[in-house]
Amino acid sequence: MALHYRRPYDGAMPPSTLFEDAIDIPIWLEADRTQAFAERMRRDRAIGRDLVSRDTLAMVRAWWSVVRSGEPGLGRKLIHARQLIGIIVTLLGLMTGALMAVGALHYDGSQPVNVVTAFAVLVALQWLLLALTLLLLLPALPGLRAVQAAIGQLNPAVIAAALYRRLSGAELPRTVQSLFAWHVGRAAASRFSKWQLLRWSQSAAIAFNVGAITTAVFLIALTDLAFGWSTTLRISAADAASFTTVVSWPWHQLAPSAVPSAELIDGSRFFRLEHSGARLGPPEAYLGWWPFLLTSMLCYGLLPRVVIWLLSGIRLASATRALLLEDAEVTALRDRMAAESVTSAADSPERPRKLPDVPPAVPRARAHGAAAALIWAEAITDTDAIRHARNVLGIDIASDPQPLGGGATLADDRASLEHIGQLAPRQVVVFVRAYEPPLLDLLDALVELRRRLGTDASIVVAPIPERDVALDAGDVDTWRRTVATLRDAHLYVETGT
Repeated sequence: MALHYRRPYDGAMPPSTLFEDAIDIPIWLEADRTQAFAERMRRDRAIGRDLVSRDTLAMVRAWWSVVRSGEPGLGRKLIHARQLIGIIVTLLGLMTGALMAVGALHYDGSQPVNVVTAFAVLVALQWLLLALTLLLLLPALPGLRAVQAAIGQLNPAVIAAALYRRLSGAELPRTVQSLFAWHVGRAAASRFSKWQLLRWSQSAAIAFNVGAITTAVFLIALTDLAFGWSTTLRISAADAASFTTVVSWPWHQLAPSAVPSAELIDGSRFFRLEHSGARLGPPEAYLGWWPFLLTSMLCYGLLPRVVIWLLSGIRLASATRALLLEDAEVTALRDRMAAESVTSAADSPERPRKLPDVPPAVPRARAHGAAAALIWAEAITDTDAIRHARNVLGIDIASDPQPLGGGATLADDRASLEHIGQLAPRQVVVFVRAYEPPLLDLLDALVELRRRLGTDASIVVAPIPERDVALDAGDVDTWRRTVATLRDAHLYVETGT
């Protein structure tokens, strides 16, 4: 369901679409990291107290309606870009379809229009393209990834998207640029780009068929086209009749006149014998093919493309929702909104704000379970870990932190991960040394931790500096970029600074 929220104290602010929010919220949160963590925690927790809802999307968008400014962000500009690209591919499809129909149905009176050629150009070619499209819809299995990526680059919408990136890429954040590039993967951006490009390509395919069918109807109605069939292959009239019977099966009862008869097939065969003086048969023998050709274009060209276009629209809406919710910064925001008040660092009492209406109040979906902690390679003591989580991150660790990595054996690591998995916490804080580069062993442990926790729990990587030394921004950035390679939407780095 598309939800629009309006900031209660700013009646002039236009409502934002889901796509706009999916673009603007992560960008805003990225810039918001310059604010003190304690201030972000107080602000988001105050807003979150009155945004108790079963619908996480509604909560995030209602929060955004409170904090966002009145000026349109990058999302509004990209909406116009999407519309422009849609218009471009549609016009290209119309022109291409019309031109191909004119070429396939060209008739100068000397020879009939060859149905074999027209069918191959206007129908059979689309069978191939449709098969390639269906291949793209399959899951990105290891054996298909390279093939799907190669086919994706042949997508006509990729050309329009590449042109847009070339014209405006300099002002687009890196994460946004990837939304218009074909790539195969499970991340939300990959799914969004896949369905967006498929949506554009099906718009072009629908326009192609509309242009081709409209042109064919125009030529048939206003000119005296004569149709026949001819091929150098050793195909008998009986073989041709069998083929047309199979092709016509979907409509043979609804439109029997669009099924070529044996008499039509036998009487409309011709041979191009130049300078032979051979004469064609009676004109009426060459007029019965056009219903078959038009119905084939409708059934095998236009109809499947409309179905895939509708399917891609549904999946694109779902991918847009995931684009917003499956973002590490948004996950951190949701955790801050759901956090209990466990620190005493507030400078003044928190004042709840009047918020937009959201769905009826229910227990928070993310409030079940307690927070747990893992300490990687003895990065911090148990006592300091609990104190750091409470005073710096605003997270109350409800059980003893578990050791992981370092001098621990593989059996010890498995036991720690198993223990955390049994607790089923809503959050797990993993303490690491900020100045040590992320190791593959740690990344493997995070993957295994996610497997044991499921997809809903948050994993917070907390880099700890050396004692009495401030965190280095370069070290934190290294941790963020490395953790992001795991493509886990509910895994993020938080320093509390």
